[in-house]
Amino acid sequence: MGCLVSFTCAVVIPAFFYVLTTPWTFHMGGRWTPLVRWDGVGRLRDSAGFEYGMYARLSPYVNVDSRDGSMSVCCELSGSSQVCTAGGARYAFHLNGGVSGAWLHSNGAKLNIALTEAGHPKLPRQFQFSGVWRGPDIVLDDQRFMIDHFLPGGNLTPNPINRTPIPDKHAKVTLSWGSPGDFDALCASLAKH
Repeated sequence: MGCLVSFTCAVVIPAFFYVLTTPWTFHMGGRWTPLVRWDGVGRLRDSAGFEYGMYARLSPYVNVDSRDGSMSVCCELSGSSQVCTAGGARYAFHLNGGVSGAWLHSNGAKLNIALTEAGHPKLPRQFQFSGVWRGPDIVLDDQRFMIDHFLPGGNLTPNPINRTPIPDKHAKVTLSWGSPGDFDALCASLAKH
């Protein structure tokens, strides 16, 4: 009987609380997402006319406060991302961020996402995106941060730089449901041009 009570307290009650407070996580982008995960692919275009491929895998992140076992849900995201260039280079990033305005579904919810360079560099590059979920798509703007880290032609700058964003240069992307295979096909098409 003690094991049943422990299981109920450790698994069933938190799962019920999660489903009750974040039903949108099972219906992201107008799709049934029982794995509580959404994968998207899109063309990232900067204001200079350069195009990149972008892939993002995002999942809601449940924060458990270890002091009292309480959960803070509904607003945090974690995951991974990749960006490819027309020159064939690929860059991996850790993704984290937040969602606001979602409850039954994600449509109309606002997002803030940070992509932090993977691979444990001493000074990782970080891109900030903000946007909104419009039906099945996520429409994002880089808030003028990406341009600081990419050289004309698509390669990353040799060293991370921190400076004030350049007002007239920015990048935008619309992510639609897609798989890593869709991302590979997008990268291949960019490399052909």
